[in-house]
Amino acid sequence: MGIEWTEEFATGNGEIDTQHRRFFDMLNTLERRISMGEPPSKMLDVFDGLVAYTREHFSFEEGCMQRCACSASSVNKLAHQRFLRMLDTSIQGFKTQQPTINDFKALHWELTDWLCSHIRKIDRSLRATS
Repeated sequence: MGIEWTEEFATGNGEIDTQHRRFFDMLNTLERRISMGEPPSKMLDVFDGLVAYTREHFSFEEGCMQRCACSASSVNKLAHQRFLRMLDTSIQGFKTQQPTINDFKALHWELTDWLCSHIRKIDRSLRATS
C-alpha cells in the first residue's frame, strides 16, 4: 500500500509540494519493486537516485524557509542533516554487505515514516509564511 498525497501534506509552497509528491512517487516505486520480489542488488539505483534528489530538495527547501524567515528554518536544517546521515549510513551498509529484502523493507518504512512525519510537523510551518 503506497503513500498517497493529500492536502494534509500541503505546505502552501507549490514547488515544495511538487517536490514532496515526487518523493512519494519514488517511495511508491521502491515499494512496488520490493513487493514484486526484485533482488535487492538491482534496487540500489533507486537509493542512489533518492539520495541525489533528497540533497537537491533539502537545499531548495532550506533556502525557501530562510528567505521566508520561517520559524522552523533551523530545526528543519538540523532534521535534514540527521536524515541524510541516516540515509548515507544505510546505503553504504547496503553497498558493502549483501542487503536482504527485509533490509530494504525496513529502510523503506523508515523513509516513508520520516518523510510523512517531517512534512506534517516541520515543513507545513511554511503555511504561516504564505
